[in-house]
Amino acid sequence: MSKAMAKFTTVPPPPKGLLTVRQAAAYLNVAEGTLRNWMSVHRIAYVKIGSRSHFRQIDLDAFIDAHLVRAVSE
Repeated sequence: MSKAMAKFTTVPPPPKGLLTVRQAAAYLNVAEGTLRNWMSVHRIAYVKIGSRSHFRQIDLDAFIDAHLVRAVSE
C-alpha cells in the first residue's frame, strides 16, 4: 500500500445491531446535531465504544415510546 493510500482509511461499520449517529438521526427523523445535543445532555441512551457513539434500536424505540403524546378519547 502506498503512503498516499495509507492516509485514507475506511471507517469500519458499527458492531452488529448498532446504528451510527447518522443512521439513528435518520431513524428518528431529526438532524444529527439535534441527536448529538440530546446525547450531550443525556436525554437519549447511547453506547460509547472508544471514541465512537452508537445506538441500539431498542433504545431508540424506547425513546419514541417515552415521548408519545396520547390522544384524548372522546
